[in-house]
Amino acid sequence: MGEIFELEINDIQPSQLFVSEQKLKNVYKWLNKDINSYDPIPVKDLNGKTVFTDGHTRSFALYKLGAKKVKVYWDKDELDWEAYQICVNWCLKEGITNITHLESRILNDDQYRLMWHERCRKMQAKVRKRKSQGSLNKPS
Repeated sequence: MGEIFELEINDIQPSQLFVSEQKLKNVYKWLNKDINSYDPIPVKDLNGKTVFTDGHTRSFALYKLGAKKVKVYWDKDELDWEAYQICVNWCLKEGITNITHLESRILNDDQYRLMWHERCRKMQAKVRKRKSQGSLNKPS
């Protein structure tokens, strides 16, 4: 983890369409004890936007508890940034441009698995397949 700093919570673009109700309840339990007890949230500059790469539930809970800023750090992990861009595009298409827009998108565990995890799993499989087919077509 790199340098920890704060950003305005509403200036960070989500890369997730939904929040799990159960995860949110669990986060509230420990945040209510100490609102500053959370680990910094990873963000990435993706095509000129500062994007959450994780921590959507923590960020949403912090927003609901009145936080205006959130502790973050630049995510240096080698993740599939193409897949993240697809997720951000989904969010933009649905009008989700900050964490407050997830307010009406809290799902129970079954809905969350079906509507988010399954959607992401399918998208990631398509991205992997396309990438592997592309590498087969490259001259050696």
